[in-house]
Amino acid sequence: MEDILVLGTVGRERVHSFGITSPVVFGGTAFYAAEAILRAGAARPLLVSALGHDLTPAELADQFSGPVNTRGLRRNADLPSFYWEARYDRTFEESTTVALENRLIDGFAPDWFALGDSFPGIRFCYLAAFDPKVQLACATHFAECFVLSETLEYWIGRNRQGVLDLAGISNGFVVTEREFRALWEFDAPPYTPYRRVAGILERCGLDLLIVTFADRGSQVFDTEGTFLVPALSCATVDSTGAGNAFSGGIVAHLAQSGKYQRGRLLDAVALGTVLASLQVRDFSNRALWRASSSAIGALRQKVRSSIRWFDPGV
Repeated sequence: MEDILVLGTVGRERVHSFGITSPVVFGGTAFYAAEAILRAGAARPLLVSALGHDLTPAELADQFSGPVNTRGLRRNADLPSFYWEARYDRTFEESTTVALENRLIDGFAPDWFALGDSFPGIRFCYLAAFDPKVQLACATHFAECFVLSETLEYWIGRNRQGVLDLAGISNGFVVTEREFRALWEFDAPPYTPYRRVAGILERCGLDLLIVTFADRGSQVFDTEGTFLVPALSCATVDSTGAGNAFSGGIVAHLAQSGKYQRGRLLDAVALGTVLASLQVRDFSNRALWRASSSAIGALRQKVRSSIRWFDPGV
């Protein structure tokens, strides 16, 4: 199976959650998604990101549970790597940034033609939250691929139109409930009727749109209707990276057939839900790394069997 292109941040982070402070650990949007792809048993993640003078590709690769492709990484000898430090509230749904180092993103301009020439077989791309200009460039160059994209309120606040443009050239788009409201200016809580969101799918040409609700699960909208996927109950230590693990699991499962097949979507979201629930149980990628394949498979079946609400939109 060909590599899955993963665009996003990689670096280090520190999190203050309720009563617990992590050491400085490895993290970043692409980091968590790549680990989830590995645990989903799919292809290697092809990491497309920027590293600073304080982190080498080999050092980063050693932090994963399996082999990753680092040929899409670019180093900047003048700046430090991505760093994020934040404090979560009791619900783990809201965080306050304490420190942020992301100057690498400003000048990050991958050679998309070289990447395409080096990896002509790529069929799936996951574009984690990043500067929309870079995401748009990647999605445009790999227009023949299935592209699953995400964003953050941080980027919506700086370039809302760019994020909307990204949704318009992606195949799949994943947003939180708050991000959905910021982009489309109305609410989409759990059990939102299909007719409320169908127009967005049509205008953007999306195959699927997923709205996530943290520990309340997620709702999937596609061209045939909508369904709600309950979350798995678990004790949360750090919710950082849960959304990336969720999306990484989805794109990994969809990629196993070599092309997008709607019939694989429900199982893909069930797998993403499992990986997200594992991600929150420890700092960095520790819980994902520890989980056995048999445990992941059993949890996926549990989630799959819990999906009972569908709205065909007719």
